[in-house]
Order: sequence, then C-alpha cells, then structure tokens
Amino acid sequence: ALDEMRRALAQPLAKPKNRAADSQRNQESEHHTVEFSHHQTQQQVLMEQQDEHLDAMLDTVRNLHGIAGTMNTELDDQAILLDEMGELVDSTQSKLTAARKSVDKFLRDKGNRSLHIILILFAVILVLIVLVIFT
Repeated sequence: ALDEMRRALAQPLAKPKNRAADSQRNQESEHHTVEFSHHQTQQQVLMEQQDEHLDAMLDTVRNLHGIAGTMNTELDDQAILLDEMGELVDSTQSKLTAARKSVDKFLRDKGNRSLHIILILFAVILVLIVLVIFT
C-alpha cells in the first residue's frame, strides 16, 4: 500500500514535468513549423523570380529567332543578287574581250595600211624625182 501511495504521489509530480516537456516540445515544433513555412515562402519567391527570368529569356530567344530568320532571308536575297551580278560581270567581261580584240585588230590593220600608204607614197615620190631629174 505504501508503494501505491508513492506511485500516486509521484504521478501528479511527473505530469507537470511531462507537461513542461510537452510545452517545450510544442514550442520547438511550432518554431520548426514557422521556420519551415518561412523557408517554403522563400523558395516560392525564388521559384517565381526564376519563372520571371525564364520568361524573359524565352522572349529574348524568340526575338533572336526572328532576327535570325530575317537575316537568313536577307542573305538568301543577297546571294541571288550576287549570282545575277556575277552573270553580268561575266557578260561584260566577254564583251570587253571582244571589244579589245576588235581594237587590236583595227590597230594592226591601221598600222599595215599606214605602212602600205607610206610605201606607195615613197614609190610615187621616187618616180616623180626620177622623172624630174631625167626630164
């Protein structure tokens, strides 16, 4: 019976200690819950900022894609123009070569004509001199 009394007296004393420990555990648990909630809020804010940055990057990539497409079209147009220019240069080169040949031929023929004319004039003058001297 004495042991039972001791147990009965010890139980009310133990409960306040357990209550204090429970209260401390509850406070620690609430503190951890608040910290966890704060950490979750920070993570949510960081994720929202990352989403905004990714959206901005996506817009930039889309703009770059549009610019690249425009550049590709412009380069294709310029390639066509360069091909046409190359054909015109080739045509002009052919015409210049033909004109140069004509000029060279004219100068050669003119040189021969001049030589022929000089020789004929020299022969005529020689004949005239001989006629003047002998007559």
